[in-house]
Order: sequence, then structure tokens, then C-alpha cells
Amino acid sequence: MQRFTVLAAASLLTLSGAAGATPVTATANEAPGIEEGLYVGAGLIGASLNGSTAGALGGGLAQLYYETPHTALGGDLRIAIGGDETSGSSFQYVAVSLGGRWFTFAGDLTPFFGGGLVYSDLQFDDLNAGTYFRGGAAGLGGYAEAGLAAFRTDLSRLTVSLRADMPFFDVADGQTGETRYLMPVSLAATFAF
Repeated sequence: MQRFTVLAAASLLTLSGAAGATPVTATANEAPGIEEGLYVGAGLIGASLNGSTAGALGGGLAQLYYETPHTALGGDLRIAIGGDETSGSSFQYVAVSLGGRWFTFAGDLTPFFGGGLVYSDLQFDDLNAGTYFRGGAAGLGGYAEAGLAAFRTDLSRLTVSLRADMPFFDVADGQTGETRYLMPVSLAATFAF
């Protein structure tokens, strides 16, 4: 009976010591974490406009975001200008936005979804005889985006996103007063560090 009591006491001491012990973590093959911080980026965009025959326009963007493993808050400036001389269509898109992103998981490569507010300036010319329109307007709107972020465990990262801006205003023709609802859609590739 004494032998059993000694074994039981030794077992209890071992278990109680193990319960208070700190777990051992493997660090040799562990993936580095995602650092919270401020990231500045620049990139290229291709933009198009609903109802426009101007095609896709080229442009650029600058952005500033504060990122955590699952979220980002910040904004960007986007500019796209161009047109198609043969169709007589052209447009100019300048937008400043503030919003957030949600990363679906805290990994090196992750999809994300975002949205926010945008102040945009839209100028649109359609100089065809049957559809003549020349106008511009500026104001507030909202935007929604979806994308993919890569290299998030590094000091720099790459994002590719598709974004639709939804202005809260119509663009009016300067001569006739005819209005059109114009919605810019842009595809962006951005490098941030």
C-alpha cells in the first residue's frame, strides 16, 4: 500500500508540474507572422466606364494603408485618362478614397474584400453624331473591391484588385443638360512596402 501511495503522489506531482509548464513551440520551421504597420504603395490601373466606347484606360495610383493580420484601413488616389480617337470617346477619372479591407485569413497569400467612400471627378466625352455627350461632374460615392494580397509575411507586398466606384451623382452634358450615370471599374496592381 505504501508503494501505491508513493507512485500516486509522484504521478500527481508530475501532472501538476506539467500543467503549469509553458508549452514548447517550434521555431525552426515556423512561418513568420504578419506585422502590423503602415504601408505605402504605388501601382498601375486599367479603368473602364459603363456606356463608354473609349475602352480601357491606363493610369496609376498611390495608396497608404495601416494593416493588421485580418484588416487594413487607409485610402488611395487613382488617376486614369485616355480615350479612343476613332470612336470620339474619352474620359478622365480622378478619385480619392478612404476605406477598409478584410483579409479572409492571416496568410502569406490571401483574398480580400473591401469598401468605403470615394470622392471622384469624372469627365466624359462621346463625340459621335448619334450619341453626342460632353460633360463632367464631381462628388461623393461608395466603392466595393475584391482582390488578392501576396507576400504578406515579407516587408513588402503585392496586391491585385478589381474595384467598382458607385458615384452618388449623375454627370450632365454641358449643353443639353442630359444626364448619365457613369460607374468607373478599375483593375489595379499595387506594390507596397
